[in-house]
Amino acid sequence: MRSASQGRARRAITITADPQSKTYGDADPRFTYAIGGAGLANNGATGRVDTQAGVFTGGLVRASGEDAGSYAIGQGSLAANANYTVTTFSGNQLAVL
Repeated sequence: MRSASQGRARRAITITADPQSKTYGDADPRFTYAIGGAGLANNGATGRVDTQAGVFTGGLVRASGEDAGSYAIGQGSLAANANYTVTTFSGNQLAVL
């Protein structure tokens, strides 16, 4: 797939939400994720190294609820910039203990 704005192929990546837990009554932890597929670009010739902060906007979300149990973590508004295509998102669970 080519980026219309740059005329070059987009890098295919996958995102997997990390499992999280918290104690009942505590604030939610920061929802994190791992990047797979082709991964983020690291162009040694130009010295450019893409980072999560530079590539992604938005964030993961979780299903509502505060009682003890498991809540799905979803993609929410997390999106990659025009140089990447997210081919697969795999959610995970937030455990409220």
